[in-house]
Amino acid sequence: MILVSGFNVYPNEIEEAMSEHPAVVECGAIGVPNDDRGEEPKLFVVKKRQRN
Repeated sequence: MILVSGFNVYPNEIEEAMSEHPAVVECGAIGVPNDDRGEEPKLFVVKKRQRN
């Protein structure tokens, strides 16, 4: 769970929404420290290969 300005943000919900994008192979969300909000989400994404 990521705590953003007092709100609970669940990484799996971010990952599920992002995984629906057709250019995304897989992704992972984490919380990183933020002085103003406590934490903020950071998303790591593996994109599908583009074909020429």
